[in-house]
Amino acid sequence: MSNGANEHTGEKTFLERVLERGRKERVPLLGTVELTRRCPLACSHCYLGFDRNTPPDEELTGEELIGLFDQFRAEGCLFLAFTGGEPLLRKDFREIYLEALRKGFLVSIFSGGTLIDQDMADFFSRYPPFHIDITIPGATEKTFERITGRSGSFRQNRKAIELLAERGIPFGLKTVVSCLNRKELGKMKRFARQYGKNFRFDSQICPQLNGAPDNLRYRLDPREAIRLDLEDERKWGEWKDYICRSGDINDTGLLYSCGGGLTSFHVNSRGNLSLCVLDTNFSFDLRKGSFRKAWREFIPLVRTIRSEPDSPCRGCRLRIFCTNCPAWARLETGNPEKPVNYLCQIAGIRDKLMQNE
Repeated sequence: MSNGANEHTGEKTFLERVLERGRKERVPLLGTVELTRRCPLACSHCYLGFDRNTPPDEELTGEELIGLFDQFRAEGCLFLAFTGGEPLLRKDFREIYLEALRKGFLVSIFSGGTLIDQDMADFFSRYPPFHIDITIPGATEKTFERITGRSGSFRQNRKAIELLAERGIPFGLKTVVSCLNRKELGKMKRFARQYGKNFRFDSQICPQLNGAPDNLRYRLDPREAIRLDLEDERKWGEWKDYICRSGDINDTGLLYSCGGGLTSFHVNSRGNLSLCVLDTNFSFDLRKGSFRKAWREFIPLVRTIRSEPDSPCRGCRLRIFCTNCPAWARLETGNPEKPVNYLCQIAGIRDKLMQNE
């Protein structure tokens, strides 16, 4: 999200002021809700690879989800993001989505785009979302479908983008850069510009949520990952801005020093609430307890967990350049406080580049 500040006056936008107050008062403004883990695609980099065929009867029902929306709203939630899997795969998606709109949420949808046909596009035209994030795994049909593992997905995705653009529905485009599509990144950026849309990319692929490393073989070399960041003026500029604003990171002695659980939360398709999508170790079953209890008691307790005094990440001078976190470390190493070598290498390269700025 852009910082949104007025560059000439230095004044903060309304949204910035809301988020700032939310952080101070610990209001759950931003919620991501995984409607399903099922997906018609089988993307090579996906962190849900092992669990994409979760039976529908294990998912939260529409009634359960709508009941949770009331609880979210009571605690101050404003933004909901529906994720998957592919959220549009749910047969009751429209009912769930409309109830979220009726309750006043600003709803975003993360989608692969293959299920957005003319009828669905017309639906979104009548009931516009706050935003739709469409993933484009490649710029060519060959690369796109090598990654998704599904014939016809390229054309379905492109048609969905055309339908959304024709109707003026707000959407953006994004990709995960891997060794399979790295040579097409420039083409994907140019494709997004044709529609006047923002384009986001990330090259840091994490393990699957059960710790399986199958998808890690598609990671870029750390030097190449940083080179792509450097070539993108906006992305590298955001990093420089973050470093300048953050200054030195104080060691709080806490295991979790991220923003998870301060203004945001994640709920998976089975109803388990956690600080973020990657944190599989600490979760609260919303089928057995209220969101109010989870937000006011469970999450604060998780955030008070202290790290080991000799944790190597605590005293590392590269922490400010690093995206490692306890959740990622646990997935990759089995230990929430063990450094992830891949991320350490990237942090070291960022450090050297920043010193030369």
